Amino acid sequence: MNKYVCFVEVPNGKKKTKNISVISKDGFQLGNIKFWGAWRQYTFHPNEDTLFDAKCLNEIIEKIDAMNEEIRNEWKRRRKANKEDGKCMQ
Repeated sequence: MNKYVCFVEVPNGKKKTKNISVISKDGFQLGNIKFWGAWRQYTFHPNEDTLFDAKCLNEIIEKIDAMNEEIRNEWKRRRKANKEDGKCMQ
């Protein structure tokens, strides 16, 4: 349970990656966590005129780290499945 912010997944159309809204405990929308293709990882996109302290940022960082680990594990599973599908039958 987070002390400072809430994370709410929002619809992302047909994209394979997630879009997470970051909301303060008092209901103010702070920004979004979404996949940044050029860096091949999730990143935080703060709304204009938002302010963060270290404790709040740490919660956001922990969420981003977990999401990046999740997508990397998914990529590993896909690569492994693709290798197994490509093996020759004897």
